[in-house]
Amino acid sequence: MKFKDKNAELAEVFDFGCNTYGFNRKGWLACAFGLIAAAIIYIALPRIAFIGQYFVILIHEFGHAAVGWLFGYLSIPAFDLKYGGGVASLPPRQMLLLIIPYGIAGWAIVRSYRQIPIISGLTILTAIHIALAFTNGHIILFTFMGHGTETLIAGLFVYRSLSRKYVMNPMERPIYALLGWFTFIHLFHFIYKLLTDKIEQVMYGFGKGGITNDFILLARQLNISMKSVIVLFMIYALCCMIIAFIAYFIIDRHGRCTIDDDEG
Repeated sequence: MKFKDKNAELAEVFDFGCNTYGFNRKGWLACAFGLIAAAIIYIALPRIAFIGQYFVILIHEFGHAAVGWLFGYLSIPAFDLKYGGGVASLPPRQMLLLIIPYGIAGWAIVRSYRQIPIISGLTILTAIHIALAFTNGHIILFTFMGHGTETLIAGLFVYRSLSRKYVMNPMERPIYALLGWFTFIHLFHFIYKLLTDKIEQVMYGFGKGGITNDFILLARQLNISMKSVIVLFMIYALCCMIIAFIAYFIIDRHGRCTIDDDEG
């Protein structure tokens, strides 16, 4: 009870609740607070930023692992305590694990036999999965979805900081904003260094512990330069950021929040 009362006091001080209709001032306030706090931590508080980077690493490795499992690989994410960062291996494929997504899709199609849009969507997704699973496409996706998942989660968290839907506690919003913007800042700083710093490029090219870094692998898999891969990824990251705001304007602009204004 005391913990809940303390949260209510913090919410009242920072005023991160939500308006029921109209302009979501409190959402924008939470988003701006998270951006400023993330920038201060990343630039001026390196020890705290170092801890925050492990949150990014965790998302990165779980992104690799999730794609691995989706295509039949028992990939396990882990922190690399020897060389730093993290690692998610790609062991031999287990065909039984590969069948599971098709079984789930088939069950969903049977359950939705009268709903043509759902059946069409599931059929398209299954066809895409098959096309990737039995070509080199799933290996490329596995490599991409480390940094790719970081960016997706960052965009989702920025959206959640703005959103008025499913807000259980007003203090969620600045926390989502802080984590989302920290991840974006970390990514764009990393990209900037790879594009402009020759030493950083050489070190990245060496890899770590015999493991080739993701952008190097993607460049080889796509048969393009690493600089082209980084530029394409930067465009993808910017799109994720923009989509977060577009989603807010489309989905939440005129919706109701799930907490009362009296609570926030």
